[in-house]
Amino acid sequence: LVDVIDAPEAGYILIVWKYFSGGSLADSFQKLRASGSGFGDDDIWSTMRQASAGLEHIHRDLKTSHNAIAFETILFDNYGVLRLSGMVPDSIGAGLNRAEGEPR
Repeated sequence: LVDVIDAPEAGYILIVWKYFSGGSLADSFQKLRASGSGFGDDDIWSTMRQASAGLEHIHRDLKTSHNAIAFETILFDNYGVLRLSGMVPDSIGAGLNRAEGEPR
């Protein structure tokens, strides 16, 4: 999370995230599908270990939950290190109007 811009007069909150040049897990799936290949076992295990460690930190240390895990919210930096994005801190998320059916 880089910044939060609250504009109540306009009816929105703008959340600015850091850019991760490695793209998302969804991007990786699309590239692999287009090339006709898939993830190797080492890539799968590395991704799972990193995602699990991130979720453990969120649950144990931050005492909250992510609530938006998806292929699009699992990002990679330019070194291939996994980053979980799309998590809105409770202090910000409490004021957001959510679309019907959207996870809370």
